Amino acid sequence: MALSHPMTYGVTVVTVTGLFVLFHLLVIVGIVPDAIVWGGRVNDRKKLVTMELLSLSTILLTGAVGFVRALQLAQGEVFLLTTILSWLFFAVFVLNSISNLFAKTAFERFVFTPVTLVLAYIFLRLALAG
Repeated sequence: MALSHPMTYGVTVVTVTGLFVLFHLLVIVGIVPDAIVWGGRVNDRKKLVTMELLSLSTILLTGAVGFVRALQLAQGEVFLLTTILSWLFFAVFVLNSISNLFAKTAFERFVFTPVTLVLAYIFLRLALAG
């Protein structure tokens, strides 16, 4: 299935992941309350920072994969690795959306669920393209 404007998807992934990076950095420095992340279930500050750093690493990888995949598609190229990673991120974001529905905080349920669903859709389109 051809993607009419693959770079739009790539720029969207980079923009959303950039906003996620900013959000998680604000959680780490304490500007955003840590009670609204991880379903409100992480009470230990050290564990929270560790999990946030893991999130940041994953988010940066997500942005890179989405952008590289879109760039490849825009150039008419398809690589197995980015196809597999696009499917993987699609699955991750679907599962993340489901878990967000069960978060203790309304913020996670009503803000992050739609965002992760959009990312799941984008990665589905990127995976199917080519």
